[in-house]
Amino acid sequence: MRSYILYVKPAVSSKEIKQIENLLEGIRIKHKIFYKIVDGSRLNQEEMEELAETIRRISNKKKIRVRSGGGGILPISRSGAVNLGNIPILLVLEDEKPINVYPHEAGAKGQRFEVLQHLNTLLKADHLDELRTEEVLSELDISKIISNYPALIEEGLEFLDTEVAVKGAQIDVVFKDRTNKHVLVEIELKVTDAAIGQVIKFLDPYSQQFGISPKNIRRALVCIDISENRINTCKAEGIEVYKFTVLKLA
Repeated sequence: MRSYILYVKPAVSSKEIKQIENLLEGIRIKHKIFYKIVDGSRLNQEEMEELAETIRRISNKKKIRVRSGGGGILPISRSGAVNLGNIPILLVLEDEKPINVYPHEAGAKGQRFEVLQHLNTLLKADHLDELRTEEVLSELDISKIISNYPALIEEGLEFLDTEVAVKGAQIDVVFKDRTNKHVLVEIELKVTDAAIGQVIKFLDPYSQQFGISPKNIRRALVCIDISENRINTCKAEGIEVYKFTVLKLA
């Protein structure tokens, strides 16, 4: 179920905030999407740091830009702090897990996606499916599918958990195979060198945190697209690669 959290501070234009509130209320009525508004001036330092980390994780997963640079103001300032003193920040949640943030920039040309733009599009849509203009299939979608159907990856896999935090990384999905080895899965729509580097780092922190021998840990990438060179890199690093695809059966 989708929901929203709007973070604001009194310094931000009250006219803009009122527009956003009206749109959120209209969306709640039309699409049954609930929201809450958080006064950013009441957040303590720890809560602000947690919000900043959440925004960075979304940025890494969706490959979007959230840090202010030469263009307009974005949720994270150049210094790395949350930019609530300048703009409202909208978090999108699916089943209470943050999956997107507005405003943000995406693509090679840095196309900007604003809070008001997103909410206006959603309010005009007859169904939520019409909103999937930025990404047809998300990493969260794939996570849900393989968590519910582990056999798509390998027969005999047992689902254990999602979004497992270890030192320096977050593992998307964890399974256990027939031999009781733990399978640590990173989900990527398109695999990059950075993603491979992230998976390489899973082994030691997971082993230490859960007391499991590295010999009993497998690492894997589940993706939509990966180049031949990166497949070879994964083989060299002992990382399994699974391509998420659709097979024609009739």
